[in-house]
Amino acid sequence: MVSVGSQPTRPPLVVRQSIPSSPRRTRNIPVAGETQRLVESARQLLHTPYRYGGESLSGFDCSGFTRHVFRGLGVELPRVAKDQARTGRWIPLDELRTGDLVFFGEIRQAPFHVGLVISALGEPLTMIHASKSSGVVETRVTASDYWLGRLEFGRRIVP
Repeated sequence: MVSVGSQPTRPPLVVRQSIPSSPRRTRNIPVAGETQRLVESARQLLHTPYRYGGESLSGFDCSGFTRHVFRGLGVELPRVAKDQARTGRWIPLDELRTGDLVFFGEIRQAPFHVGLVISALGEPLTMIHASKSSGVVETRVTASDYWLGRLEFGRRIVP
């Protein structure tokens, strides 16, 4: 497994440029194949219960879920959402695509939630994530006042 590079701080949303990183990879798999595998792996975990601090099939929290799914590609993510939010390359909201991580939080605070984007560029933003109330679920962010109001930014782990 590899660790993905991280940056010391999270850029503000108004910045429209990506922060470069240099993730190291263990093998050469076509990018389209990687994102497809992420989505398939995430969908297999739908309805898994929520468990605080969980990162196994017995239960996941949000960052444990994303960590578990990326681990299947040989990519090691940090354990908690605020640290995952500094991993990979920063992506503006209007450029999110399948396989990206999407982060949620309150103004001027570290992100408190992360999900895996499963919608394609240009489609309504949809994610799979571990929800406290429902376990691992698929959610259309653009149809939820709760998630839309807390939407912050994305990170691209798989190029």
